[in-house]
Amino acid sequence: MTWINNVGGRSQVKVDSGQAAASRLGFRGVEDLGGGLKAVFNLEAGLNLDTGATQSAAKFFNRASFVGLSSSQWGTLTLGRQVDFLHSDLPPDSVPILQGGMAAGWQSAAGQQLDIHYGPAVFDNTIKWKQQIGAVKFGLMYGMGNEVSNGPGREWMASTYATYEAGPLSIGVGYSKDNYVTAVTARQALGVRGLYKGNGYLVLANLGQGKDPRDKSKITSSEVAFMANITPQWSAGAGIGFASVTTKIGARAKLTQPTMATKYTLSRRTTLYAAMSSNHSNNTAAVAPTISAPGGASLPSTGRSQTGLRVGVMHTF
Repeated sequence: MTWINNVGGRSQVKVDSGQAAASRLGFRGVEDLGGGLKAVFNLEAGLNLDTGATQSAAKFFNRASFVGLSSSQWGTLTLGRQVDFLHSDLPPDSVPILQGGMAAGWQSAAGQQLDIHYGPAVFDNTIKWKQQIGAVKFGLMYGMGNEVSNGPGREWMASTYATYEAGPLSIGVGYSKDNYVTAVTARQALGVRGLYKGNGYLVLANLGQGKDPRDKSKITSSEVAFMANITPQWSAGAGIGFASVTTKIGARAKLTQPTMATKYTLSRRTTLYAAMSSNHSNNTAAVAPTISAPGGASLPSTGRSQTGLRVGVMHTF
């Protein structure tokens, strides 16, 4: 359940689906072929639990659809519809921890959107390779889009990443770029993230930039968050995000979003949570405040801020 104080000028109470983590139904398989080689596949469909509808009418397995081979020596090679490394392989941003982080996105008054692939940026017709050597993980990804004409060449995307994990510390950097006719999210995105897991607490931070080389639109964002265990079942945390935005016509705005949240673990599979966020803009004519945009509120606020309170249940199986 979500309450937002100003959605296009009016308060709103609604049932949301997948705000803590996108609701999905999938099939995942592994076959041991011997000699350290395995066959793998993954099919994953996004669902809206409030309506029962699929998230995409055109693609049932819209979140993932790939098959490949995994080798203990040479890494994993997969082909199909896949998310880029910025979302799938870097240390987490605050959204899955706090259920209400900034998600490094924004929505302008004219409806233009741009984010830094912290939410799923899924690309068709891709080949993806990942490898791990000691504490270092890295990978390359290339996509050929739908093979439609795009000027002198065809659609393409490329992504790469590297992470380092040592004990409680995990840091990573990722980069993605595409020239798709219809942008998936930001056409060019760079993200750096870090996570430290202490005894009963964790601290995370991220820094990113997304832009569209065809115009002036750009976002540079940063976020820090802290989460701690109060009891074996209760945990609570807080975070704050900042973003500097330039729209496609060159208008500029600065966004600030503090967030606080709590979780209560009922079992290994079921969690209750509550979160509150408030998004503020210093130039609403350029970028109106919108909680967790893209996503979150369906329309921006008509004022300088938008505040939301969310309670929910998350179950995995």
